[in-house]
Amino acid sequence: MASLRAELQKITHDGNLENHARRIAELRAQVPHSIEILTKPGDNLRYNCIMHALGVPENTELIGLVMRCPRSIHPNTRFLKFLKDRGILSPIAQLAAGQVVTYSNGRGIRHAGRTISELVVESKWGIGHLYRHALMEVPSSYGNKLSYFAPPDAQAVVGEFIEFARSQGARV
Repeated sequence: MASLRAELQKITHDGNLENHARRIAELRAQVPHSIEILTKPGDNLRYNCIMHALGVPENTELIGLVMRCPRSIHPNTRFLKFLKDRGILSPIAQLAAGQVVTYSNGRGIRHAGRTISELVVESKWGIGHLYRHALMEVPSSYGNKLSYFAPPDAQAVVGEFIEFARSQGARV
Protein backbone atom coordinates (compact mmCIF):
# COMPACT_ATOMS: atom_id res chain seq x y z
CA MET A 1 0.00 0.00 0.00
CA ALA A 2 1.27 3.42 -0.91
CA SER A 3 2.11 5.96 1.78
CA LEU A 4 -0.41 8.79 1.63
CA ARG A 5 2.14 11.48 2.43
CA ALA A 6 4.68 10.17 -0.10
CA GLU A 7 2.02 10.09 -2.81
CA LEU A 8 0.88 13.62 -1.91
CA GLN A 9 4.51 14.71 -2.26
CA LYS A 10 4.57 13.34 -5.83
CA ILE A 11 1.23 14.96 -6.70
CA THR A 12 2.13 18.40 -5.42
CA HIS A 13 5.41 18.38 -7.33
CA ASP A 14 3.55 17.72 -10.57
CA GLY A 15 3.57 21.16 -12.19
CA ASN A 16 0.26 20.47 -13.94
CA LEU A 17 -2.37 21.70 -11.47
CA GLU A 18 -5.15 20.32 -13.64
CA ASN A 19 -4.02 16.80 -12.69
CA HIS A 20 -4.10 17.34 -8.93
CA ALA A 21 -7.83 16.85 -8.35
CA ARG A 22 -7.97 13.67 -10.42
CA ARG A 23 -4.83 12.21 -8.84
CA ILE A 24 -6.00 12.96 -5.29
CA ALA A 25 -9.38 11.35 -6.06
CA GLU A 26 -7.62 8.28 -7.52
CA LEU A 27 -5.39 8.10 -4.45
CA ARG A 28 -8.49 7.79 -2.25
CA ALA A 29 -9.11 4.32 -3.74
CA GLN A 30 -5.64 3.19 -2.62
CA VAL A 31 -5.27 5.11 0.64
CA PRO A 32 -8.38 6.48 2.36
CA HIS A 33 -8.13 10.20 3.18
CA SER A 34 -10.32 13.23 3.82
CA ILE A 35 -8.58 15.72 1.48
CA GLU A 36 -10.83 18.18 -0.33
CA ILE A 37 -9.74 20.75 -2.91
CA LEU A 38 -11.37 24.08 -2.07
CA THR A 39 -10.25 26.06 -5.11
CA LYS A 40 -11.76 25.85 -8.57
CA PRO A 41 -10.60 26.86 -12.05
CA GLY A 42 -10.18 30.61 -12.31
CA ASP A 43 -9.52 31.17 -8.59
CA ASN A 44 -6.62 33.39 -7.57
CA LEU A 45 -3.79 31.04 -6.61
CA ARG A 46 -1.06 33.69 -6.37
CA TYR A 47 -0.88 33.61 -2.57
CA ASN A 48 1.17 31.04 -0.68
CA CYS A 49 0.59 28.85 2.38
CA ILE A 50 2.03 31.46 4.73
CA MET A 51 -0.28 34.21 3.49
CA HIS A 52 -3.27 31.90 3.85
CA ALA A 53 -2.26 30.74 7.33
CA LEU A 54 -1.80 34.34 8.48
CA GLY A 55 -5.21 35.32 7.10
CA VAL A 56 -3.87 37.72 4.45
CA PRO A 57 -4.07 35.87 1.11
CA GLU A 58 -5.68 38.80 -0.70
CA ASN A 59 -4.50 41.76 1.40
CA THR A 60 -3.86 44.39 -1.27
CA GLU A 61 -1.50 46.40 0.94
CA LEU A 62 0.70 43.36 1.58
CA ILE A 63 0.60 42.29 -2.06
CA GLY A 64 1.68 45.80 -3.08
CA LEU A 65 4.60 45.64 -0.65
CA VAL A 66 5.64 42.22 -1.92
CA MET A 67 5.53 43.44 -5.53
CA ARG A 68 7.95 46.27 -4.66
CA CYS A 69 10.44 43.91 -3.02
CA PRO A 70 13.07 41.76 -4.72
CA ARG A 71 11.74 38.31 -5.67
CA SER A 72 13.64 36.70 -2.80
CA ILE A 73 11.67 38.70 -0.21
CA HIS A 74 8.13 37.52 0.26
CA PRO A 75 5.92 36.02 2.99
CA ASN A 76 7.77 32.72 3.21
CA THR A 77 8.88 30.40 6.00
CA ARG A 78 11.71 32.84 6.87
CA PHE A 79 9.03 35.50 7.41
CA LEU A 80 7.08 33.11 9.61
CA LYS A 81 10.20 32.46 11.68
CA PHE A 82 10.73 36.25 11.86
CA LEU A 83 7.19 36.65 13.27
CA LYS A 84 7.79 33.82 15.73
CA ASP A 85 11.13 35.24 16.90
CA ARG A 86 9.58 38.69 17.43
CA GLY A 87 6.69 37.27 19.46
CA ILE A 88 4.05 38.20 16.89
CA LEU A 89 3.12 34.54 16.61
CA SER A 90 2.30 33.43 20.14
CA PRO A 91 2.49 29.69 20.84
CA ILE A 92 -0.69 28.17 22.21
CA ALA A 93 -1.29 25.03 24.19
CA GLN A 94 -5.00 24.51 23.47
CA LEU A 95 -5.79 23.82 19.83
CA ALA A 96 -8.94 25.42 18.40
CA ALA A 97 -10.34 26.68 15.11
CA GLY A 98 -8.72 29.68 13.43
CA GLN A 99 -5.18 29.13 14.65
CA VAL A 100 -1.95 28.96 12.68
CA VAL A 101 -0.35 25.53 12.47
CA THR A 102 3.23 25.10 11.25
CA TYR A 103 4.87 21.96 9.95
CA SER A 104 8.59 21.50 10.50
CA ASN A 105 11.30 19.02 9.72
CA GLY A 106 14.94 18.97 10.80
CA ARG A 107 15.60 22.06 8.66
CA GLY A 108 12.92 24.29 10.17
CA ILE A 109 9.41 25.41 9.22
CA ARG A 110 8.38 23.99 5.86
CA HIS A 111 4.63 24.73 5.69
CA ALA A 112 1.77 26.48 7.45
CA GLY A 113 -2.00 26.25 7.51
CA ARG A 114 -5.01 27.48 9.44
CA THR A 115 -7.01 25.18 11.69
CA ILE A 116 -10.70 24.68 10.96
CA SER A 117 -11.12 22.48 14.02
CA GLU A 118 -8.84 20.54 16.34
CA LEU A 119 -8.31 17.90 13.66
CA VAL A 120 -8.82 19.74 10.35
CA VAL A 121 -6.63 22.28 8.55
CA GLU A 122 -6.92 24.42 5.44
CA SER A 123 -3.62 24.99 3.66
CA LYS A 124 -2.20 25.79 0.25
CA TRP A 125 0.28 23.30 -1.13
CA GLY A 126 3.13 24.64 -3.23
CA ILE A 127 1.98 26.29 -6.44
CA GLY A 128 -1.24 24.37 -6.13
CA HIS A 129 -4.65 24.50 -4.66
CA LEU A 130 -6.11 25.33 -1.28
CA TYR A 131 -6.98 22.10 0.52
CA ARG A 132 -9.00 21.04 3.56
CA HIS A 133 -7.41 18.01 5.19
CA ALA A 134 -6.69 16.18 8.43
CA LEU A 135 -3.67 17.44 10.36
CA MET A 136 -1.20 14.93 8.93
CA GLU A 137 -2.69 14.54 5.46
CA VAL A 138 0.04 16.68 3.88
CA PRO A 139 3.04 16.02 1.61
CA SER A 140 5.88 14.25 3.39
CA SER A 141 8.40 17.08 2.86
CA TYR A 142 6.45 19.33 5.23
CA GLY A 143 7.73 17.37 8.22
CA ASN A 144 6.23 15.71 11.27
CA LYS A 145 6.58 18.38 13.95
CA LEU A 146 3.50 20.54 14.40
CA SER A 147 3.34 23.80 16.34
CA TYR A 148 0.31 25.99 16.98
CA PHE A 149 0.04 29.76 17.26
CA ALA A 150 -2.65 32.35 17.91
CA PRO A 151 -3.42 34.14 14.63
CA PRO A 152 -1.89 37.62 14.40
CA ASP A 153 -3.83 40.72 13.41
CA ALA A 154 -3.76 41.27 9.61
CA GLN A 155 -2.48 44.85 9.98
CA ALA A 156 0.27 43.65 12.30
CA VAL A 157 1.32 41.17 9.59
CA VAL A 158 1.63 44.00 7.07
CA GLY A 159 3.71 46.13 9.46
CA GLU A 160 5.93 43.19 10.33
CA PHE A 161 6.44 42.40 6.66
CA ILE A 162 7.81 45.92 6.20
CA GLU A 163 10.28 45.28 9.04
CA PHE A 164 11.13 41.85 7.63
CA ALA A 165 11.76 43.29 4.16
CA ARG A 166 14.01 46.00 5.61
CA SER A 167 15.92 43.37 7.61
CA GLN A 168 16.54 41.59 4.31
CA GLY A 169 17.92 44.76 2.69
CA ALA A 170 14.83 45.95 0.82
CA ARG A 171 13.87 49.60 0.68
CA VAL A 172 10.21 49.72 1.61
